[in-house]
Amino acid sequence: MRPSVILTTLAVLAASCSHSEPAPAVPSSPTLEALGQPVTFAYPSVDDAPDVTSARMRGKPTILVFLSTFDIASQAQARFLSMVQRRREPPIHAAAIVLEPKENRALVAMFRQSLGLNYPVALGDDELIAGKGPFGDVRAVPATVVLDASGRIVARREGLLKDDELEAMLGDR
Repeated sequence: MRPSVILTTLAVLAASCSHSEPAPAVPSSPTLEALGQPVTFAYPSVDDAPDVTSARMRGKPTILVFLSTFDIASQAQARFLSMVQRRREPPIHAAAIVLEPKENRALVAMFRQSLGLNYPVALGDDELIAGKGPFGDVRAVPATVVLDASGRIVARREGLLKDDELEAMLGDR
């Protein structure tokens, strides 16, 4: 790869990071109490990975990221989540939910494969894409939701979060 291509890619990534200001919809702190009842959801995996369901995510803290394949910040978010999931002790559940139409299933599967993501990637349903799913109004990408081991929302933020920021959202969970 030519140095100019690498520098251009890095400049675009830096620009997309520097202009986004994540606004917490729910404060994220290690002492935050779970908000309400456990959420229930089920989204089909785009490939042979397990479906992303509330039942599968119970028992461990969970980070869900909401992405799109065409957004460079979403690509970076997916990689940051991979870093956290690989090194987190005790282990956590992680998944990405892509907010794109079902027609993009093959593209989303290639997105997962090309980024080497080691967690399930699923397609959101029409309700979630419309901002009416169990996680509230999720219309911006990337967005992140943290669930406790019981499946209750304990943190939520919009915008690109680096791996250390994702870790901080987990707190001591």
